[in-house]
Amino acid sequence: MLHTEHSPRGLLRLFLRLPVALYRLRLGWLLGKRFLLLTHTGRQTGKTHDTVIEVMRRDVDTGAVMVAAAWGDRADWFRNLQAHPEAQITMGTKTWAVRAEVLPVEDGAQELYVYATDHPAAFHEIMRLVTGERVEGTMPECRRLAERIPVVAFVPKGFDVEEGKPG
Repeated sequence: MLHTEHSPRGLLRLFLRLPVALYRLRLGWLLGKRFLLLTHTGRQTGKTHDTVIEVMRRDVDTGAVMVAAAWGDRADWFRNLQAHPEAQITMGTKTWAVRAEVLPVEDGAQELYVYATDHPAAFHEIMRLVTGERVEGTMPECRRLAERIPVVAFVPKGFDVEEGKPG
């Protein structure tokens, strides 16, 4: 069970929304390549929404960018992408169209494991915040997390991740 059943509220939500202001001021480059601005369509309203998400990894071969829905499948941006997978991401000063694809649990576990290995301090702090417990970055723990925390690949438009070639 995730530590919270709802998206962040109050001061935590405000703190997590501050990076959106940086992107709107054209200062997203200050966040480097560790974060992206996701522009997505609301599942009920059809309105455009912006969300800043930490990048777990970028696949240099396909250009796909991997992120985790840390608040689980209840995160608004995740639910919006399930209804409307076509979106846009901005990293630094570059923006491109993508298609969101939820990875199978095994692939998600592998991505979480790579992230835990590459960024152990960030992994431990984020997982403590999200789950309310200390989570080790082992493959069995990452597999357990991947069952609750979906991992999403933002695939550049025109690229089929399954086929490994332009679609």
